[in-house]
Amino acid sequence: MKRVLVLGSRSLVALPLCVQLLSKQVQVIAVSRQPEALSVLQSKGCEVIKLDKLRQQKLELDALISLMPIWETANLISKLKLSQLRKAVVVSSSSVVNKKQSNSASDIALVERLERAEASLKKTFDQQNLDLIILRPTMVFGYGKDKNISLILRNLQRFHVMPFLGKAKGLRQPMHADDLAKAICLSLEADLGSQTFELGGATQLTYRDMVAEIARAYDVNYLSLTLPKLLLLSALNMLKNIPRYRFIEISMFERMNQDLIIDNHLLERHISYNPISFQEALTKELNA
Repeated sequence: MKRVLVLGSRSLVALPLCVQLLSKQVQVIAVSRQPEALSVLQSKGCEVIKLDKLRQQKLELDALISLMPIWETANLISKLKLSQLRKAVVVSSSSVVNKKQSNSASDIALVERLERAEASLKKTFDQQNLDLIILRPTMVFGYGKDKNISLILRNLQRFHVMPFLGKAKGLRQPMHADDLAKAICLSLEADLGSQTFELGGATQLTYRDMVAEIARAYDVNYLSLTLPKLLLLSALNMLKNIPRYRFIEISMFERMNQDLIIDNHLLERHISYNPISFQEALTKELNA
């Protein structure tokens, strides 16, 4: 039986991933800083380890999967005692490509952080002659745990108003957490060597149309507000006084008019990646 270590097991991708791995008769060791929060994974048959204890153990593993922020993975990997490890699949972000031309200082800082982490991991695995697959997903959502589709839905249901900057014509390619889990499993099984792949959902649609699809799927009526930049800036300055909305920046609205999509063809050729449509993913969420 294969033994696979899953880092970052509180991620929204963790449950579908572990269920898929267990169905393939893989022994799954789930790791988290808060193992008490992994009771669902434990009930499915996963072994659970606290991250602090992991550093002290010598584990015999076939593979490692990391759902942690990739910079945390890069810092952690050299501290682990992992024997017989042959391969790792690490989740990064398509932001490393899509946000390179951003005018936001925080976006550029994120790109640089992602690039450094990817380079560090590649160097570490290359030195040890181990295979490393880096996956760069775009706009992953599912199970109400994400901070994009689920956040839009909650705000539509609560306020019934959606502010847009300009036409909000930037293309998006949302992908369900189940599809990322499938891609990880397929990458784990395939003989790919060391490679980096970008991946997204099957559907490309504008930001404005994406919001409309969410509202339609959940039967939410909302008022669409197209705001000029100066008015939007004034509104955001007022929102800064509310702690829960301090994370909102004007750059988030500017991105509504930027294409943040990728090409799935490379991954499709290597592992037959076949994601579901956005509409199918929303139906899956409703049924869940």
